[in-house]
Amino acid sequence: MERAPVWIDTPLALVAYTAPGFMEVRFKPGMPLTLDGVDRMMEVRQELSKQGRHRILMVLPNEGVDFELQAISTDHNRNHPQPNTEAVAWVAWTLRNQQFVRLYEAYWPTEFPVQVFLTEDEARRWLGTSTLIDP
Repeated sequence: MERAPVWIDTPLALVAYTAPGFMEVRFKPGMPLTLDGVDRMMEVRQELSKQGRHRILMVLPNEGVDFELQAISTDHNRNHPQPNTEAVAWVAWTLRNQQFVRLYEAYWPTEFPVQVFLTEDEARRWLGTSTLIDP
């Protein structure tokens, strides 16, 4: 019997291992991306990543996302190394969010592949999982 994921609630997002080798980060609607919020979410990812190799689904809210300049002018992966991350798929929902994530990822490249999608189904297909678990 598969255990339900334990969601860790951070100010910015909910984070959990939702299946073996698969982590999800679900950003909260109406919450701007702040340096402190992203740092806390990355700390949780870093701690959970000690469980082993994994892929990550990053789901933005289905609305425009506001952000602090400091939050996007920081290389979060360098500050919070993720050596067990194999790939990251972002679900942007909107073209504005998609452009925002692509710009950030171009400015702060990672050692693992990153793709940005407009739907969760596309992102899950790319990551190779069909697990659908709501927080």
